[in-house]
Amino acid sequence: MNKTPIKTLQQGMALISVLVILLIVTLLGVTAMRMGLSGLMLANNSQVSQLLFQSADMGTVQLTNTINENILDSMDVTGVIGNASGADTHLCLKPTTTGTNFKYFKAGACDPTSSSDYLSKREVVLTQVSYSRRTITDGESSNDLDDISLAGSSISVTGAAEKLKTFSTAVIPSFGTVSASVIKNCLSKTNADDEESDNASAETITDCLTDVGAVFTTHATEYRIQRQ
Repeated sequence: MNKTPIKTLQQGMALISVLVILLIVTLLGVTAMRMGLSGLMLANNSQVSQLLFQSADMGTVQLTNTINENILDSMDVTGVIGNASGADTHLCLKPTTTGTNFKYFKAGACDPTSSSDYLSKREVVLTQVSYSRRTITDGESSNDLDDISLAGSSISVTGAAEKLKTFSTAVIPSFGTVSASVIKNCLSKTNADDEESDNASAETITDCLTDVGAVFTTHATEYRIQRQ
């Protein structure tokens, strides 16, 4: 009976050993690549979250600063919060002054298809502020609300107290699969709470952006405001 030479058997074992080592190296490489991609995604998500938070906060801060520059002009019918009907009113935050009483805002909802509505020329993020004004009725407490009309001032105020409710929404249209036109449609909707809306079943901006899968964040704030 013929026997296989030991040298031939050793050559076969060497091939198997090389293939096993090659497989292990490949698996390690794929694992390292996946870990790197996961780390990159986490870093990107963190940056996007920070950008959205800061942009939404910018909308709230800029609105309060504009109001405090001149409360009477801001509350006038041509002012930045001139709609006293209680209806939801949209303002688009602009990177430079608009040359009106609105200062750094444009009347109306933001348009993601328009390059001028973004906060920078990079056209990454846009911020829309929606507000509603309504008179605080008797028996309704406003003690827990910050008085925006007295910010940095010791001047007494006159007139009925009003509640100013604001929603600052920052959105990045380039993230996700939703189109700019769909986001534009969402931003034109109301942002009132269900209990304050005439139509409790109305779809809000937040509802719409969530349903379509847009990347956004919204800051809601309430203030007490009176004419000086």
